[in-house]
Amino acid sequence: MRSLTAGVLLLLTAHMLTAQTTAPCSDQKTIIVTGSGSARIVPDRVAFTMGVVTASPSVANAFRSNNEKTNRIIEALKRRGVRDAEIQTSNFTIDSPWDPQTQRKSTNHYLVSNSVTVTREDPKTVSELIQLAVDAGANSASNLTFFNSNPAAARDRAIELAIRDARAQAEKIATAVGPTVGAALLISTAVVPALAGWMNNTVREAITVTAAAPAIESGTNEVAYSVTITYELK
Repeated sequence: MRSLTAGVLLLLTAHMLTAQTTAPCSDQKTIIVTGSGSARIVPDRVAFTMGVVTASPSVANAFRSNNEKTNRIIEALKRRGVRDAEIQTSNFTIDSPWDPQTQRKSTNHYLVSNSVTVTREDPKTVSELIQLAVDAGANSASNLTFFNSNPAAARDRAIELAIRDARAQAEKIATAVGPTVGAALLISTAVVPALAGWMNNTVREAITVTAAAPAIESGTNEVAYSVTITYELK
């Protein structure tokens, strides 16, 4: 019995010594700062959605009219050079509006909506393509977005600037209070979401366009990064 008790005490003592040796140093001085950086890049891709909304007391007529106009839009876009792989149906619905008088959906008024999304490598043609789609019968436009196929260079530049910003902040604060900044002990990063270009213009009636194609500028995209760094203070 005595040997068993001694063994238990020895085991507990060994466990306590191990816990003490692996505990972190509580008197280490640190500073936590968050730096940000961004870089701009010219977009090399564009995506936009064009659609047709048709209405009729007959669901068959609304569907037939919508199908004819949608096919004309697709054919017009393809004649201008849009490839099969660059165009995709993104929405198709058949619905009827809510009738507040009967408190149910209408049985004599139907809406059919069909949209296609175009994604291309040539942002310069977007204005002309939108005009072609409208001329072919589109009365709905949305989700115009300019983006980049490979933003790695801009991302790396944004990260570099964010780290510089964090270090500068840490050194500025340390100078004011006395210690000097040492090594980075912990780093976490975050991509800052940027506002993408967009267009949302849905019209229920037929559109008549007599002016030139819409004025659309691709501009530049911003890639932003944020880093939170814990530095040692010496």
